[in-house]
Amino acid sequence: MVRRGRETRQSHPARVSPVHPALGVASCGRLTERRWTIVRLLQGRGEVSVRELARLLGRDVKRVHEDIVILSDLGLIERTESGGVICPFASVHIDMLLRAA
Repeated sequence: MVRRGRETRQSHPARVSPVHPALGVASCGRLTERRWTIVRLLQGRGEVSVRELARLLGRDVKRVHEDIVILSDLGLIERTESGGVICPFASVHIDMLLRAA
């Protein structure tokens, strides 16, 4: 189960948003350490261009763009109309339970 909290403008505690359907067990392999770093960097920062994000990370723009596409598909970040990216969530919490077959 994935819960993503978003703080409201009225300073209410973070609320839980609906689980994005792409964030199932199959997506675990898509959430690499580099992609989590992008999410953490974007939290609370506001809109950032892909080029600026690559500069902040010290990574190639093309590779960062590939990660942005995947994170956007998973619902963890959003693309803006001007082409930038934003993480609208104050916190991202993922619970996972693996049982032996």
